[in-house]
Formats: sequence, C-alpha cells, structure tokens
Amino acid sequence: MRTAGLCRDASGRAATSQLRHEACDLDCMPECMQFDENELRLEARRRVATGRLPREPQQYLWAGAGDGQLCSLCDRLIHPQQIEYELQFNTNPQIIYRFHRICHQAWELECIAK
Repeated sequence: MRTAGLCRDASGRAATSQLRHEACDLDCMPECMQFDENELRLEARRRVATGRLPREPQQYLWAGAGDGQLCSLCDRLIHPQQIEYELQFNTNPQIIYRFHRICHQAWELECIAK
C-alpha cells in the first residue's frame, strides 16, 4: 500500500526502524515499488549513452538501508525498507551515485553488455 509517498505494510503501518534492519532480508522490492527490468535496462543504456551514468566499474560500493535519496537510474525515492547502493568512481569521486538494488543490477548488466 502506498500513502503520502511512504511504503506501508499490509496492515497500513508506515515503515519503521525495524523495517530498516529487515531490508537485507528482502528477496524483492516491496509491492508498492513495481519495476520492469526491460525498462530499467533501457533507461540505463540511455543514461550511460548521454553521460548521466558512468560506464566504468565503480571504485567504491556501499550498501545499506535507504535514506530517502533519489535513485540515479529511476529517479524514485529509496525508502528505508529498501536496499540502497552507493557508488563512487575514480573519474568523478565527488559524485555519489545511488541505486535501488534492482536498478544497480540493471545498470551493471548494461555496462557488462557493452
């Protein structure tokens, strides 16, 4: 269920700090965040081609619970109950790219394919 921009569980409760700790146990994105792999991969190709996303391997990668930042691929918020990947690159170390787990995978697949 989605209300006022927050993901909620089946009982309608808003995400809690406990959900933040359970984020690593998620097998898939919450139902309130539907993603299409083909669309994500197409968008990753577009953003790499236009320079909005890098193509080279990251220098640093961190993963943890989301903190409300926008995903660098799909431009949606990364909620606390979702895994957030943060990437830093040698070519532009002052910029941190943030991804949902599935968005990071789509970006990686497109970079490997090239």
